[in-house]
Parts: sequence; C-alpha cells; structure tokens
Amino acid sequence: VPVYAVTRAIRPLGFGYVTHRLGASGGFADTLNATGAGTTNERIDAAVALYLATLLCVGLPAALMAVLLARMVERTSGCRTAGILAALIVGLATPVFTYAQAFYGHVLAAALLVGALALLVLRPGNAVSRWRLFALGALLGAAVVVEYPAAIVGLGIAAWALWLARSRAMVFGVLGALPPLVVLAVYDQLVFGTIKPVGYEHSTLWQDKHDTGFMSLTHP
Repeated sequence: VPVYAVTRAIRPLGFGYVTHRLGASGGFADTLNATGAGTTNERIDAAVALYLATLLCVGLPAALMAVLLARMVERTSGCRTAGILAALIVGLATPVFTYAQAFYGHVLAAALLVGALALLVLRPGNAVSRWRLFALGALLGAAVVVEYPAAIVGLGIAAWALWLARSRAMVFGVLGALPPLVVLAVYDQLVFGTIKPVGYEHSTLWQDKHDTGFMSLTHP
C-alpha cells in the first residue's frame, strides 16, 4: 500500500508522463499479448506500480535474505566460500528465483523467517539481547501475517529463542509479535467478521486446494 500510494503521489510530478511514453512505445507494445486489453494510461500506471511494489516488497527482501544466508553459513562453517555458494544456490537454483519476481508473499515470508533466524545465529557471544528478542518476535509475527503457514517454521525458531533466553524470550518476543498480529486480527475482524486466520477460506483462487486439510496443509 505505501509503495502504491507513492506512485499515485508522484504521478503529477512527471511519473504519469513517463508511463504515458512507455505505453506509446512500439517496442513495449510488441511484448504484450496482441489480443489483450491494450496499453491505456491506467493499465500502464497499474503495471508500473505493481512492478515497483514487487521490486521493493519482494525482490529487495529476497536479496537481503541471500545476504543473511551467506552470513549465517559463513558463521556456522567458518568458510566464506561456503556462505556465498549457499546464497547463490538458494537464490538462483530454487523457486526463490522465480517467486522473487512475482507479487506473492512466499519470498517475503521466507525472508522474514530467515531474518528472525539470523538474529539468533549472528548474535555476538552467547547471550540474546532484549532488542533481538523483540525484533525476532516482530519478524515472526509479520511472517505469519504475510503467510499463515509460516507459523510452522516460526515455532521452531521461537522454541530455540526460548531455549536460549528462557523467560526473557517469552516476554520480549511476545511484545514484538503483538503489533503485526493485532493488525492482522483487526483486519480479519473488519473484513471477515472473525479474528481467526481465514484469508485462504475466502480466496477466489485454488479454493479446492485451500479446502484440503488445514488451510491446504496435509500429509506429503
């Protein structure tokens, strides 16, 4: 929403002219489906706004996730080459490469989980500071907001934090997770009339998959 709002705000400052010129380009038109709806200014504006939202909300987190993976592997293995190779493999040889270019929540949720894990793996010394626990809770809470199934992986990370920091992890981790989870609860209440995680139940896509098991989660 903030990214889209910025594209609306800067349209009178020249952004609208840029999108108009893009829509008038024959080379750009040649990349589109000939039987599609064409290149109206409104459609070009929406496409550019979606591209920028994808770049900032998905592509950038994917790149940061790769950096964190490299740092974590280097820390645990003591080998920088291993860290770089791990990041390249995950970033280029897995579905991350494809999903990082699409406006889905998959990569963003994964990046938030990796960020939470990095707070523990890359901590200086053995102690886990209060701010790290708070940030860890916030990242895990945000991951669940983006993709509910992220809670499964998040529970494992939370359990490790609890083992490392005991009661402090419970207090500061919960405080960090509350803001994004409260936002989710308010949103669900306003839109669906319940605070339960029901977004998938109201999806217009792949409804047969969402109705399988627990919100699409079942045995392999």
